[in-house]
Amino acid sequence: PLPAFASASAPAIAYSHLGDYTRATDLLLRSLKFKDSRKDIIYCALADVLHRGNKPDEALDYCLRALDANPDDYLNFRKLGELYLELKDYEKSGEAFEKSLSIQTDIAYSYKKMLKESLSEFEEDSPHFSIIKTLLHKNITAEDLSEYDLRIIRETQDSDPEIAKTHNHLGIIYAMQGKFDLAAAHFEKSLKIWPGNIDATRNLEKLRQRSRSVPSAPEPESE
Repeated sequence: PLPAFASASAPAIAYSHLGDYTRATDLLLRSLKFKDSRKDIIYCALADVLHRGNKPDEALDYCLRALDANPDDYLNFRKLGELYLELKDYEKSGEAFEKSLSIQTDIAYSYKKMLKESLSEFEEDSPHFSIIKTLLHKNITAEDLSEYDLRIIRETQDSDPEIAKTHNHLGIIYAMQGKFDLAAAHFEKSLKIWPGNIDATRNLEKLRQRSRSVPSAPEPESE
């Protein structure tokens, strides 16, 4: 069964998608009171709901709380980057997106992410389940992994749409700062990973149009 806080907070996501951000926020705040609450997850959800509700300053506060509770989640840093971007603090936004990318491309992080995803394939009483749980509690580094594991992880990273999204965000930030060559490199990297990324395609084209004629930064698009 789902933890109590998850069951309580699930309707909040539905209300958020329906545009009822006030009710969504209220439900998420209530879910913080459960003993089994994952505060980092709820804070991150609050940041997202408040951001959707056009309250970036309040959203920023909860995003920072989420990072205090869990500083290893790339999604928290990406949300932080989005909020600083909206608040036009491009330096802090870029730092947040760079941190998100460093986590996403970290070999050990990717390996543990793969282990967590594989847990659902085994019964809790199976030997494989126990082995995976043991590995998750170890401080694994890239040097501990086999060449096969490293190859699989790199292949996964080279086709991960979430990493492509972060590159697109970085392209936006560097375009806003006038660093157009660096922006283009990130848009191109995003498209190399995910050729179907429409936002990165449009942003790169706007950047190329600018280099041909318009002496101002494009108004980029993000996922």
